This record gives sequence, structure tokens and C-alpha cells, in this order.
Amino acid sequence: MKKFYIRSIGIIVLLTGSLYFLVPLKFVPSLSTCSHNPDLLNIIRCYGALYIALAVIAYYLSTKPEWIMRCISGIVIIMIAFLAGRIFSMIVDGIPDKAFIVSAIVEMVYAVWGIIIIKGYTSGGKAGN
Repeated sequence: MKKFYIRSIGIIVLLTGSLYFLVPLKFVPSLSTCSHNPDLLNIIRCYGALYIALAVIAYYLSTKPEWIMRCISGIVIIMIAFLAGRIFSMIVDGIPDKAFIVSAIVEMVYAVWGIIIIKGYTSGGKAGN
């Protein structure tokens, strides 16, 4: 269960990061207003590279049994941070494109799922592999 959690979020983050990195304007058409601003595209592609790095780290750590719970803890923190940033932006900037709403839902699901795994592990249940 733990390895599936890490690897599934790794695949999602790798795909999302690759799209942000390689074709941000096609992935989220509402970003087309950024097409004339290299500074904004630079930031978007940088986040794509960060997502890719997160996926690589998650996959690598999923192969190290002694690091799996630390990896899950890190993923939970990152998902909560992404979600907090999206919620803050919704409050300050307004409701974004549907793709960002879906991203927020996925981040919330993975944060909660990770917390459940951690609680199961810390209560002595080991919460599966």
C-alpha cells in the first residue's frame, strides 16, 4: 500500500510536471495570456521541473524500505503546501480554471491518504507495504 501510494503520486506528478515543463500552454489553455511573457512561462516551466524532480525522488525513495515513511511524510507536506497555495489563491485571486480545481482535489486526496498511512504506521499497524 505504501509503495503504491508513493509510486501512484509519482506517476501523476511526473505526468503533470512533464506537461507543465514541455507544453504548458496546451496543458492549461487559460495560460495562453502568458504566451507573450517569458518571465511567467519561465516560472511555469520551473514548477514543471520541480514536479519532475519530486517524482524522481519519490520513486527512488520507494525502493528504500528504511525511507518509505519519511517519503510519505514529505509527500503529505508537499501536497498540503500545494493545496494551501491553491486555496489562498482562490480566496485572493478568484476561482481558477477547472484543471487547477482538479489538481486541488487530487492534492487533498493524496494528503489525506498519506495521513491515514502515517497514522496506521505510527499506531503500530504498519499500514501495509
